Amino acid sequence: MSPKTEIYSTSYEQNSSNELLDRVKNLEQQISALCIRTGARPRTRNNNYFRNRSRSRSNRRHGFNPKGKLCYFHFRFGSKCFPEKCQPPCSWNQKPQEVKSAVSSATNSAAENVKECRKFRLFVRDRRSNLRFLVDSGADVSIIPATSQNKKKAEYQLYAANGTEISTYGIKMLNLDLGLRRDFQFPFIIADVTKGILVLIFFTNITYLLT
Repeated sequence: MSPKTEIYSTSYEQNSSNELLDRVKNLEQQISALCIRTGARPRTRNNNYFRNRSRSRSNRRHGFNPKGKLCYFHFRFGSKCFPEKCQPPCSWNQKPQEVKSAVSSATNSAAENVKECRKFRLFVRDRRSNLRFLVDSGADVSIIPATSQNKKKAEYQLYAANGTEISTYGIKMLNLDLGLRRDFQFPFIIADVTKGILVLIFFTNITYLLT
């Protein structure tokens, strides 16, 4: 009985190993087929993606037209732009007189915009000190003009919206009488400015206190 059992078990193991080998081969073939398919598609898709992307970027550059003055490359790189990169319409190579005329027109337009903005500025006056403050929604701190008495320069500096440095001379607490029900104490930075500036958050606090 034992020899038959040994022969049976040996043949059974051989059959099992053959089945496993067949399955492994089938899996390898399927994996190879999948790799071939997925390997071809991404290349095509990636090529199309980069081709479309470069085409759209090129279209954006060709279609760039800031008020019909400069092409994309001259607007971006100025005098460093290579001549062959220039794309019409572009006024970079205009005659000096034409350039002056364009600059003058832009300057006049900007001046008119500034005048229009000034019409809508809000000022308040402190009855006690007679100081006039511009209410600025974009300011981070409140400022009062420096006088000859407080010219001891502080270590920190402020910066205007155009990047200009503004020297400071310390901090001063003011009791403001703006004609409301009560006076309000608020800190101000003493700086080289011509007019006082009051941050908009000051009035937010007033509204909260008065309600």
